Amino acid sequence: GGPLADTLSDKLNVPESYKKIARFMAENHLRVHQVIGKDGAVASPKAIKKLIQDFKNEVADDKDAFMIFLLACQADAQGRTGHKEKPYPQVQKLISSWDEIKN
Repeated sequence: GGPLADTLSDKLNVPESYKKIARFMAENHLRVHQVIGKDGAVASPKAIKKLIQDFKNEVADDKDAFMIFLLACQADAQGRTGHKEKPYPQVQKLISSWDEIKN
């Protein structure tokens, strides 16, 4: 999880802004995967807002940084055997939700 991401980031001299994204990714990527379940059910607006607010608080209030995080989550999901061509609608849902949330 997070400590492993920190250790690797430190060994590679990763800039602090990317280190924060890596830590958040390691600790929270499953939350992104669960935004839209395998059955198509969408997480509650409260859960989505909490994920975005946690990102803003722990990483940055920066949509570009959020996009990097989401792309890493997408790569994690689609990088699995047999999932390369599977749609990953979580990214679009969370980008739209970012734009709707003021704080």
